[in-house]
Amino acid sequence: MSTSRKEFLKITGLGLGGFLFKDSVAKEFDTYNRKETFRDFFKIQRKRAFLNNGTIGPSPKPVLKAVKERMEYNAETGAYSGLSKALRKKVADFVGASFKEIALTHNVSEGINIAAWSIPLKQGDEVLITDQEHVGGALPWLNRQRKDGIKVKVFHLKPTAKLTLESLNASITPETKVIAVPHLTCTTGQVLPIKEIASLSKKKGIITVVDGAHSTGMFPYNIIDFGVDFYASCFHKWLCGPKGTGFLYVSEEMQKTAKATFVGGYSADWAYEEEGVFLKEYTKDAHQYFYGTQNNALYAGVIAAIDFQEELGREKVDAHGKQLASIFINYLLEKKNKYQVLTPL
Repeated sequence: MSTSRKEFLKITGLGLGGFLFKDSVAKEFDTYNRKETFRDFFKIQRKRAFLNNGTIGPSPKPVLKAVKERMEYNAETGAYSGLSKALRKKVADFVGASFKEIALTHNVSEGINIAAWSIPLKQGDEVLITDQEHVGGALPWLNRQRKDGIKVKVFHLKPTAKLTLESLNASITPETKVIAVPHLTCTTGQVLPIKEIASLSKKKGIITVVDGAHSTGMFPYNIIDFGVDFYASCFHKWLCGPKGTGFLYVSEEMQKTAKATFVGGYSADWAYEEEGVFLKEYTKDAHQYFYGTQNNALYAGVIAAIDFQEELGREKVDAHGKQLASIFINYLLEKKNKYQVLTPL
């Protein structure tokens, strides 16, 4: 093992059973009146040191239990669906939106695709994205560029919010119709000034689409306060919910413009009449953007995941994440002759 690797393991505490699950760390979250430590709520193998890079977050036992019990309930009763309204209400309260603005999806990529294909764009219209996009946030726009002839342009993120806004503003042209950005980049962990970006967009009549994959469960936020048009996120990363679960926020105002590309049961009304059969109107809330049978056992798991984090305390989770980041960044800065820190300080 190299010296630098030894130092890395030392600072992350992996020799003590994992950075995220050190006993000293776990005690901060022992708010439960139970015998278990925080570490005991997760089934991650003791021999495995898991540094959550935001790809997936292991689900705690209450989430696994909720999914299993709902699967058994479905098998025992033949229940077809359910829980979608309860989950939409739960999610709306959790992220600061209204029930009518929440569509349930399977992941962030699905949410970005729904947004990308529901916005009326024509050949030559421009979509601005950043130079730090996740592939799932970029490909839907690039696909539409290939199929419909829109133009996807890149603007560069800068070390501060002020400079980033200046970079964005300088990149906007009369053809710019959409600004699509991550809330928190998957590359460097930079948090973008979403509220200011949305404000700038609105002044220029531009639609804002946010990839919120890494914010839900990482820190508290309020979507309505941001003023964005679309916000796509998921539950399987930092919220540690079931895999294949997510949501798309579509503001009530944007729903008047952004019409669903794919539809199914309950996303629209249809009618048989003498002159033929046709779609009458879309469902008058964000349900128009999701369709077909979804796994309501996973819905039960998401509800349990939200309850789990709220019992821990969202502010406490936020503060703890910042503390861990600060410890690690400060260590790297002390070793600046060995490491280059790419994340804006």
